[in-house]
Amino acid sequence: MVTLDVRIARGFDMRVIYNDIVRPPAELEQELQLTFLEKPELLKQSDIVSLHVPLTAKTAALINHDTLTLLQPAAILINASRGAVVDQAALIEFLQAGRIAGAALDVFEQEPPDSDSPLLQMENVIVTPHMGGAAREAVERNFRWGYENILRVARGETARNLVTIDEL
Repeated sequence: MVTLDVRIARGFDMRVIYNDIVRPPAELEQELQLTFLEKPELLKQSDIVSLHVPLTAKTAALINHDTLTLLQPAAILINASRGAVVDQAALIEFLQAGRIAGAALDVFEQEPPDSDSPLLQMENVIVTPHMGGAAREAVERNFRWGYENILRVARGETARNLVTIDEL
């Protein structure tokens, strides 16, 4: 859970609901006014679904025909993770039929997407070149966190934000 992103959303008076394999401490959930929901209920209640997961066997086609049916017709799907996390054919079907309102895609199943991809032609789709993490601040933060983790491990401490295969 990215604390700054949650604080920004809360600044717009958004109700932030989430699902993650690793939950933050209850105190942080309370401080940030977060509500944890199981995935089906989260999809049913969300106006905007923003995906930020690695591509693994468990997350491939995480969003597919069955999960898209849970979204409200006014829902918007944002994929800023990996293209294969979303079944692109199902997404195209739902967008063309107006069964969801729109999508913002930073990634595609095939990179780069074919120039004749319907996703590039739809007025209810925004595409970007997977550069969201390349902002100067993000790059500086990643280097700082990496350096701090090197120092922690050198001191015999555990690295922060450590993800193990078991968690994926």
